[in-house]
Amino acid sequence: MATTEPLLDLNALKTLFNQSLYSIDHQVKTPVRRPEDVVKKKYLVLMRDSVAPGDPLYQFLTGILNACKIAVDETNMVNAFREDASYQTLAERYGAVFVMMFGLEAADLQLPVYFPHFQVQPHNGITYISSPELAIIENDKAAKQKLWQSLKKAFSL
Repeated sequence: MATTEPLLDLNALKTLFNQSLYSIDHQVKTPVRRPEDVVKKKYLVLMRDSVAPGDPLYQFLTGILNACKIAVDETNMVNAFREDASYQTLAERYGAVFVMMFGLEAADLQLPVYFPHFQVQPHNGITYISSPELAIIENDKAAKQKLWQSLKKAFSL
């Protein structure tokens, strides 16, 4: 027959387990690279979505960079929605002098200037170009041509 009395009294249990066994954080936080973990590079590519090696969009982006005579290892590629994407924070963290934005507007970076897609825009020693998302450009010949014309102007190609 089962006994209904507890094996340990409640005060003994409180003494043994006086701290929470787990903690639930109700806010989901995306890990952010610490500034000391980031290798500063001359070029920064900001995207709305992440791309990884082997992804067709990564291959397309690599082709864009190669056409501009920029090696992938000279570039930091960042999903702008996974970390603080203010232009001041990005400039401090990555130290880039040239920023390509795919699927982002100047307002997304809290830039104090407005410029349309494909316009080469200098601001505080950094040159910016914004354009539609990579997936849109890849399949839109006119957008691809506009981006190429802007990049030729920016890099004197």
